[in-house]
Amino acid sequence: MEMNVIKCPNCGASSTNHTNCEYCGSLLVRFVDKGIDLSTTSYLTNDKVYAGLIDALKQNLDRQELSDSAVETGIFYKSSPTVKLSRKRHGVATVFRSGSTTWSDGDPIKLGDKNRGLVIKFSFDKHAEDNDVSDERIERLHQEFRALGSFPLFTPHTGIYMRPGSSSRFRSQEYAIDFGQDVEGAARLISEVLSKVYGIPEDAQLVYLGEKEQMVEEKKIEEEIIEEEEVLEYSFWQKIGTGVTIAILLLFLYGTIRNGGVVSSLLIVCVLAVAINTVYKRKTFGGFLFLFMLMLVFAGGIVLTCSTVAVQDERTEQWLKELKQKEKQNPSQKDEENEKKQILESAYNSGSRDAWGASSTIEGLIRQGYTKRDINGMQTNQGRLNYKDKYGEPKTSEEEQLMEQYAEKYAEGFMKTMFKN
Repeated sequence: MEMNVIKCPNCGASSTNHTNCEYCGSLLVRFVDKGIDLSTTSYLTNDKVYAGLIDALKQNLDRQELSDSAVETGIFYKSSPTVKLSRKRHGVATVFRSGSTTWSDGDPIKLGDKNRGLVIKFSFDKHAEDNDVSDERIERLHQEFRALGSFPLFTPHTGIYMRPGSSSRFRSQEYAIDFGQDVEGAARLISEVLSKVYGIPEDAQLVYLGEKEQMVEEKKIEEEIIEEEEVLEYSFWQKIGTGVTIAILLLFLYGTIRNGGVVSSLLIVCVLAVAINTVYKRKTFGGFLFLFMLMLVFAGGIVLTCSTVAVQDERTEQWLKELKQKEKQNPSQKDEENEKKQILESAYNSGSRDAWGASSTIEGLIRQGYTKRDINGMQTNQGRLNYKDKYGEPKTSEEEQLMEQYAEKYAEGFMKTMFKN
């Protein structure tokens, strides 16, 4: 039976190979075979391809030429350019050698009869028995992947497996594709998944590591973890000294409470916690000396604080009296305070409303490695912009202060609504 001839969208030749063009090797013939209209996609150009990805895939094929063993290229996204890769990296995908990788349940991925080519798989794993809050997010990613124009080209696989160190069973929904040796076509499809499914910015600087480089980086991470978690075993006299120091601080705490120094008492508790944490994180005797010196410094400060508690209370009482007099003399001040309170309540409510429509965006940021602190900072900045749009640029220091309070309230409303729900 004569095989249908397909016109290759890449080189224009008439190809009988419906997997990779027999003339230029392009996998775009698969789109024609599946009846996918390429004119509505970005698969014909490299405009949307992440920087460095094509070169990394070429290097993968070059390494395959030199060795018959497994060859991998890990694709990592580093959310902050100011930190070391091993301290803050996120593995987003791995490109394997054709015929050298398996599905999550251990079954081999067999997509062709060649051992030189590029294979990638994407997994969407959910708990097999018990539902977990993360399952909903995984399913949303799964549906976004299924909506891609390239989705019909992937080979699906479903399996059950257990992750190392976990007692839970997972049901994996996996999809793999063998790109052959079409580096550019592979880069275009991989870029589409990373951008549209995992939300990585198209101008992001990705990091590409070969199998040997990944082993080196993993070793670095293990060494850093061991170094951070290492705790010094103190000698008998060091333990005695630490206990005496803590006892002295507790005596000062008791004395300040009896003399009415509530603020000073809270300060001592905080300093005590920080000091103990510091000494147990240090790896030399200097940690113990640091704690002792810290105790002496704050002992002097506590004595001074206790001697001025009565004066502070007197000043506080006087300040309250003056404040009441000012309120009587200037009744409009209360109106201004009410107006300010309404503005800040409006900011909080606005942030809460905006959070309801931003869940997918925030999830994308979290996948990229952003922390709650990072997101809070973004929303604070958005609060400033909202204030300027609504009330104009602040012209006085009081307006500047109100703008900052407005921004904080907006961020507070956004964060509480977003992460509570």
